[in-house]
Amino acid sequence: MATFGEIPTHLTWAFETIAEGVFATDVVWRMAKERGLKCQRNTFWDLIRNPIYCGKIVVPRDEHTEMYLADGKHKPIISESLFWDVQDVLNARKKAQQVKIETPENLPLRGFLYCPECLKTLTGSPSKGRTGHYYYYHCKSPCKSRFSALKINKDFEDGLMAFLPKPGMAELFKEVIMDATSNDTLNFEQERKRLVSEVSEQNNMLTKLRTMLLSDDIDLQDYKIMKTKCDEKITNLESKLKELKENASEISDMGQIIDEALEKLQILHDLYIEGDISDKRHVTGSIYDEKWTIFENKGRTGKINLAVQLIYQINTAFGHKKARVRTNSGLVPLAVLRSKRFKYDLIRISKILVRKELLEQILQKTEW
Repeated sequence: MATFGEIPTHLTWAFETIAEGVFATDVVWRMAKERGLKCQRNTFWDLIRNPIYCGKIVVPRDEHTEMYLADGKHKPIISESLFWDVQDVLNARKKAQQVKIETPENLPLRGFLYCPECLKTLTGSPSKGRTGHYYYYHCKSPCKSRFSALKINKDFEDGLMAFLPKPGMAELFKEVIMDATSNDTLNFEQERKRLVSEVSEQNNMLTKLRTMLLSDDIDLQDYKIMKTKCDEKITNLESKLKELKENASEISDMGQIIDEALEKLQILHDLYIEGDISDKRHVTGSIYDEKWTIFENKGRTGKINLAVQLIYQINTAFGHKKARVRTNSGLVPLAVLRSKRFKYDLIRISKILVRKELLEQILQKTEW
């Protein structure tokens, strides 16, 4: 098993990357090993199946009860929701756009493009001409669709510039998100009190049931049935309390998460241009939730990371204005900004993998 010191920096990243559904699990294992995780393939699969990392321990089945998960006393390194997202990917319940990482440098988008004719995933390969090799993204027979990789790659790279925060827009990006979540702390406390009260009610009910059993007001069978119902309610309520605590922690860390996401957005284009094929594919998978469809020899996608979408809309709406804007102005519904998906997407951007040598290379060319 991997040593505990390696887990926060490598295994947590592996869970998050698998949940994105971009890379096959074995590819994630190899990438994690390159980051420093020391474990064999079979051990890695055991690790990502183990609920201990989301704070749970397995209580084995005995003659009286079925196997179940109980809360451990250790500190989890991932949330329960992330753990179950990964299990969905591993069990193929979550549709994943897994792509191979062994890709030629000239075809970084291979596996990320849909054919406009048959909607199948485009592959790519070189074609030898009189003056050299030319690369194309193309469909498989019988579909004859074929597109210049040089043109599609350039279109994709140019599109990344739209996500670079314009002057003054990074501050607005942070302000919009913080304003949207400003009431969440109060709401969390109110919800926490409600859940604690309900747990207390169920515990009182258990005490009452034991008293009724001892006084023969109910028989043992009825007691077991009602006790099971109370235990189930308590387990459910405590799970909600734990999730609420995790969400509250995320809100308290929101400022730092936003700053880290903005740092990545500021160098997003450079990360892609200067990175190797693995870097390019990681950036692509972090930004786009769907594959691109070629339309009029250009790529377009209908679904994009919500945090990236917000900076794009802010750039478009206010990027040309000198006056400071202090409002969301309907750019994104508040319900979206407060949603779990938005927070997850924001964290995905903040945790885009940047190799140390690549970051140093970019910083040498970038003025902060």
